[in-house]
Amino acid sequence: MNKSNALHLVSQFLVDGCAFIPENVEGEGDRSFVLLKNGQRHRIDETAPWFLNRLVCFFGYDLTKLREIYARVTGRKYLLPLPLTSELTLLPLKVRVPIGNQAASGWFVAEHIRDMRSLNHIKTELRLNGGHEVTVLWSRESCEAMYRNAALAKAAWRKLHQVKPEQRLDNLSHLYKMSDHTEALLYL
Repeated sequence: MNKSNALHLVSQFLVDGCAFIPENVEGEGDRSFVLLKNGQRHRIDETAPWFLNRLVCFFGYDLTKLREIYARVTGRKYLLPLPLTSELTLLPLKVRVPIGNQAASGWFVAEHIRDMRSLNHIKTELRLNGGHEVTVLWSRESCEAMYRNAALAKAAWRKLHQVKPEQRLDNLSHLYKMSDHTEALLYL
């Protein structure tokens, strides 16, 4: 996949994406598909971990550092929710039994999960925007706990990226104020 196609897929997901999920494609191997808010489903020629890395890099973040930050926030070591913006928190949920070294988790935009319905003690159906329904291999209770972790991570992201009034771009007057010492230097 060339660089411009990858950037297009990432930008389309950031605008319209509900989830990206790994799947096995006969004759090709491990790939993923993207679910969009308009109800469409598109296959991508990348694994879910590669696509996750592209999304994170789009914002200039380091995936390892993000995981370190949100591990402290949630108290989890693995399967961490990753807030990328104030309205885009990626939530990892197990969607398949992996073969070998494959990823087992799909990544869901927490803000696009409409409902969770328990199918049995180890399966839950997620209803997403766009009319998508995806079965995850976790109990409803585990999915709800992960959703609460996503809320914690999102709150931490907002606190970390909170803009104080004096940092707002429309309030730069403090940059133009000179101290008495600086003003005196101008007259020398």
